Formats: sequence, C-alpha cells, structure tokens
Amino acid sequence: MSIKQNGGVFGRNPTFNDVTIDSLTATTADINGGTIDGTIIGGTSAVAGTFTAVTASTGIYLGGAGAANLLDDYEEGTWTATVSNGTVVSTNGIYTKNGRQVTIAVKLDNFSDISTGSALLVQSLPFASSAINYSTMAVMAQGIDYVIAGSQINCFLSGSSSQILFYNTSDNGAFATISNLNLTNTVTSTIYLTLTYITDA
Repeated sequence: MSIKQNGGVFGRNPTFNDVTIDSLTATTADINGGTIDGTIIGGTSAVAGTFTAVTASTGIYLGGAGAANLLDDYEEGTWTATVSNGTVVSTNGIYTKNGRQVTIAVKLDNFSDISTGSALLVQSLPFASSAINYSTMAVMAQGIDYVIAGSQINCFLSGSSSQILFYNTSDNGAFATISNLNLTNTVTSTIYLTLTYITDA
C-alpha cells in the first residue's frame, strides 16, 4: 500500500490535506478465509475480487440496523407432498425460505382416492405457517369436477397449519370446498400449485 499526502502538518497533532491511497493489494494468502480473493482495491484499478463461501452466522442487516432489518435465515430445498385421503404422486416439490417468507411449488397427480367426500388436503409442508398467516393462490388443474360451474380453483393455507385446502370461488358466491370426490380420474387429475406464506420457523 502506498499513501501520498499533499500539504498539512506532521507532528504530535498532525493534519492531513488531500491524502490519496494509490493502491491496496490483497493477497490470496491474506484473504482465503472468506473475504476477498482478488487483486487491487483503490487507485484507478478495477476491483477484481470475489466473495466465496462467506458465513454470517447471526444474519445480515439490510437497509437499517433494527430487528426488522435483520435477515437471519435463507434456505432452499425439496419437499414431498402427501394428501389426507389416499396417496398422491408428488413431483418437483421445491421450496425457498427467505427470512420468514416461504415459497413452495409442486405438481400433484395419480391420486389413489377419488371417492372420499371430505376435503382434499395437501400436507407435509416444509414449514408450518405462522398463526397470523392467511395465504391463497390460484392453481392450474385438470380432471376436477368443479363444485361451482364456471368458477376457478384456489388453494388456501390458514394460520398455524401445515396443510393446504382447495376451494371453488365465483362471482358474488360463497367458497365451496374441493374434496377427493371432485377428482375425476386417478391418473389424469392433476394440480400444479405455487404458494407463498409466512412461517415462524
């Protein structure tokens, strides 16, 4: 590192005017423990450093230093959905957890039970929802006999729950619960869903 100083007074109480740091070189040996792995910082040279495997065990504050600004958890993974009645084939079940927010996605088909009249529930979510959570999202589905003709199907996750329900909703009408009985074929009845919710985990 080289420092240039133009003007000012040296001594017991120095003053500095127009101090310039020409260059600061960080070597791999100095920085291999998870900071910068690069060349020159400062001067007119471009920063060529990269960050690899940086660990922040207590979290990172973003946009402020309060508790509301602390991001202390991030996770990606897979999950396998189950259902309340019979069995189902769960394909490409994935999730991303960013702080308290969880987003899940999955494809469901090959339902073994298409005759039970109780609510169709998708279970085994990667995290239970928060007590204050109410999340809903439209889904894409085929092979379902809608309770309300001309309506759409939505999934719903209430508070303190690890199971998703399905409802028909229509213009100026009440919710109607989708059951296994509304599935028309054990093979071709298919549901694609994506849902974002809040957890306390």
